[in-house]
Amino acid sequence: MEVYLYIVAAVIILGMIMPQQGRQKKYYIIAMAVLHAFVCGFRYNHLTGDLIKYNNEYVAVANNGWLSDTVLHEGKNTGFYMLMKLFSGLTDSNFQIFLIFLAIITEIAIAIIIYKYSPLPWCSYLVWNCMGFYVFGFTSIKQALAMAVLMWAFHYIIEKNQLNLSY
Repeated sequence: MEVYLYIVAAVIILGMIMPQQGRQKKYYIIAMAVLHAFVCGFRYNHLTGDLIKYNNEYVAVANNGWLSDTVLHEGKNTGFYMLMKLFSGLTDSNFQIFLIFLAIITEIAIAIIIYKYSPLPWCSYLVWNCMGFYVFGFTSIKQALAMAVLMWAFHYIIEKNQLNLSY
């Protein structure tokens, strides 16, 4: 819990001393993205140790075939378990690398959205932290991954103007 409070303090303090407008706000956003990705990426062994269940499943999928019950998971979250299977094979079952990957894709997505659409980046990061969205990255990695996919989709839809909202 202390780590979380330190992150909120960093969001506020760095938000007060770093630029929040124009192109210069990217330095604050980069600092926040790196901080958030670092904490989420290294939390398993170094900070919170809250993901033992996920680690056990990560090791289990590495030892089973692609079409095994462990990977297919009775049709529940099969895509997530296939992603774990892929990463476990590529990383020799290193769960830490998988967590870093998830943290990076989530934090890049939120950083891009905040940079492009937020008039007050520090406030956006404060909401990101205090409304509990960031906490998904700590304990609910399946939800964090789903949120990252949605944020990337949001960005793509807005940038490519794929939604025609006029009727």
